[in-house]
Amino acid sequence: MDNYKDSSIIAACAYIYQNLDYHTNNLFWGEPLQDYSSNVRYKRGTCSDYAVYAAMVMRALGIPTTLDFVPFWGDNNNGHSFNSLLLPDGSCKGYNNKEDLISKLHLSGKVPKIYRKEFEIQRNTLLYKYKDTEYIPLLFAEHNIKDVTDNYDIPMTDITVLSTLNDPQAHIAYLTVFSPDNWRPVAWGEYKRGKVSFQNIGTGYTSYDAPSTKGEDYGEGGLFLPVCYTNTEEMLPLAYPFILKETGEHHYLKPDTTVKETIRIHRKFPRKKRIVEFAEKMKGGYFELSNQPDFSESQIIFFVDSTPQSHIQTVQLPKGTKFRYVRFYKRRGGISIGEMGCVDEQDKVIPGNLIADAVLQEDDELKNIHDGNVLSYFDISGLKDIWFGLDFGRPTYLKELFFCPRTDDNDIVPGDTYELFYWDKQWTSLGKQIAKENTLTYNKVPQNALLWLRNLTKGHEERPFTYDKGKQIWW
Repeated sequence: MDNYKDSSIIAACAYIYQNLDYHTNNLFWGEPLQDYSSNVRYKRGTCSDYAVYAAMVMRALGIPTTLDFVPFWGDNNNGHSFNSLLLPDGSCKGYNNKEDLISKLHLSGKVPKIYRKEFEIQRNTLLYKYKDTEYIPLLFAEHNIKDVTDNYDIPMTDITVLSTLNDPQAHIAYLTVFSPDNWRPVAWGEYKRGKVSFQNIGTGYTSYDAPSTKGEDYGEGGLFLPVCYTNTEEMLPLAYPFILKETGEHHYLKPDTTVKETIRIHRKFPRKKRIVEFAEKMKGGYFELSNQPDFSESQIIFFVDSTPQSHIQTVQLPKGTKFRYVRFYKRRGGISIGEMGCVDEQDKVIPGNLIADAVLQEDDELKNIHDGNVLSYFDISGLKDIWFGLDFGRPTYLKELFFCPRTDDNDIVPGDTYELFYWDKQWTSLGKQIAKENTLTYNKVPQNALLWLRNLTKGHEERPFTYDKGKQIWW
């Protein structure tokens, strides 16, 4: 390898990686790692499967590649595995794709820690010293991972935490991140005389990506809860959750139960960039009604002149509105829609047959625009003068139009049951509500609280938030 310059190694790795023809698929989450034969045969799996397969191929070709991973994101409910190329100068270059190798690594989530899977047992750690006398969480139990966070270009800092809630008889404390199942340990430190220090804690995104590039109203910094474990594997919080920034500045989220406020909640999960982009694709289009199939005479009823919200929206129509056809038309660009239709004067959805311009008529996914499921969708890009809609069979009295962009269905949904919690030594309920509109209002919420909204009807994507100046700030 000394006979090659770094760029040659990187170029070779990039060329091989882009030709692996492998696809990650969420359907494999929770499954054991696939073996090499399965990876070659099916060419799809989790990000961990992909990373293992890529490492096998690279190593077989003499390119030194590691298996690195984020155990849990700081802003999402799972983790991620990827590869790193070891360079002759001793440095490494993490990658998820060819572009990462050519420029720099961009991971999608907020990174609290990055570890590397080693063949060698890490016997010189405090974790290994107490492996037979203290409970060690599963992440660290095999003692074969190495902390490589400081190898990567992410904002990070050290922090010392004082125990203010519990003082257990333990030698090791952990820094955890939120998960709907429970707080998940991502880092450890020696617990001694009521305090613990943690090193190289990630507080943001790779390559210093700004939170605003990930979606709407993401908070700056990382959310953590320091804990210890008892011998019965019970998790005990050492202090209140806190927001940690790269400067080392940290703010504890201890709820002030003497000062309460009224909050309005719009979502249970942050609106990520991709969801915003789906909604933006409807901008510039409009809905119109007609009694002619070619819409030679029509009435425009709603122009999408701004990015719509990611839930069902309605447009009230004048009393006596009577038409046979409705369509959505856009002169240029893409469209991404989850649902559309009209309701009659009895507030019932009017069934209709699909209509579309000639280019779209054979597209099987077009049926998703009127199937009663906002999570199914129709998405198309790059065409001009495109339209699709519904034929009600005869002129029909219409009370309102409804539509929804392609969505993750994490907005507040009328009819669903929700429960709001705040953290005060444990999650404490602020009550259940059945949503009547796309907003929930809660009164008497303690200020400076970490909040968590659960949908008890459906779904699993939920993240904690704080409330600041009338906005949900996501962590």
